[in-house]
Amino acid sequence: MKKLMFIFALAFAFSSCSSESEAKIENSDLFGKWNWTLTKGGIAGEFFSPASTQTSLQVILNADYSYSIIKNDIEVSNGKHELIMEDSQNFQEKRLFIHYSKIGEKPSFIVLGGMILLNNESGLLEISEDFMDGFGSEYTHSI
Repeated sequence: MKKLMFIFALAFAFSSCSSESEAKIENSDLFGKWNWTLTKGGIAGEFFSPASTQTSLQVILNADYSYSIIKNDIEVSNGKHELIMEDSQNFQEKRLFIHYSKIGEKPSFIVLGGMILLNNESGLLEISEDFMDGFGSEYTHSI
């Protein structure tokens, strides 16, 4: 009976481990300040830039997983972010996604949360909606 209880307790301990917590990852390449440079996509192939929208936006991702969003030199949102490997609808495989605890005021033409593509060579970060004809916003790393 004790063996059965031990096996049950062990099985419960393993099953209570969340697959979401196992999927959380750390990526120090993403930490820092990111300046929004453009958004493109949609069924009509729309294009938005800081010049065309008269909007500057900076995303600050910190090593303690806090974040700040600065729009036209005013902080409009802050909180915690997380990086998670999730199944992509578009690619049918696991991809890196960023999620925020809350998003305050943000322009509708900028993608802040979603699937991440990071090009370390060019210093370019792209955050995209994960569906056909979705939008993607590009950011450059600020020093």
